[in-house]
Amino acid sequence: MYIHRYGDGPRYYLGIHGWAADHTTFALLAEHMPKDCSIFAVDLPGYGKSHALPQWDWPSLNDAFTTALDWSWSYNNRGELVQADDQSTAGNDRAYEFDGIGNRKKTANGLLSDLPTSDNWAANSLNQYSTVANYTPAPVHDDGNLTTGPLPAAPSTASSLAWDGENRLISATVGATTITYTYDHLSRLTSATTGSTTVRYLYDGEPVAEPVDPEPAVGIEHHLDDGRVSEPSRHMPPERRPEHAGTAIDRF
Repeated sequence: MYIHRYGDGPRYYLGIHGWAADHTTFALLAEHMPKDCSIFAVDLPGYGKSHALPQWDWPSLNDAFTTALDWSWSYNNRGELVQADDQSTAGNDRAYEFDGIGNRKKTANGLLSDLPTSDNWAANSLNQYSTVANYTPAPVHDDGNLTTGPLPAAPSTASSLAWDGENRLISATVGATTITYTYDHLSRLTSATTGSTTVRYLYDGEPVAEPVDPEPAVGIEHHLDDGRVSEPSRHMPPERRPEHAGTAIDRF
């Protein structure tokens, strides 16, 4: 069962979401909680990033809790994520360092102590990355969207990204797998297709965007920014961002 930790203070609180919700219910609350607090927000079985139970009984519930993920997050004084410590899976940590305006300078598959001594990211005068983890990506197009370069799902190889005229990601090719995306007239994600499998999304009218995770076969997750896919990623949970186009309430 998935558990997301907000904050890193020594005063612990347990967050349990309501019907048809997930751990992001507590994201806005976490922005205003005291610095000495932490909220451990769960995704109950069958919700968010937690898989449904094979059957609803006490042994199954116990197994769900004992196999829960445990992440610890660290931020700098500008609120930028500098360390993601996966305390439930060895070798699944990430660390970051940024320049004065928020461009990445260093990353490491490890903790802050594992960051390299020299920068392995670089940005040009337009704040477009010219070096990504010691890899030089292909030039971005005129709108600044990356077209070829490494992604967290495959950091050692070049993946291909395609964008439409409204700067919406419409396809991502990672290795031999291609994922295509479609949007409605409000630019909200309506489908994600991998091979013959298509996941579709329905929205209600409430003014909050919930992160969703289509879970394609290659294990890639997606960050939604105003209802759009902004980056295929891996291991890192999506961010919650406000918008006024509706909430993803179902996928099928």
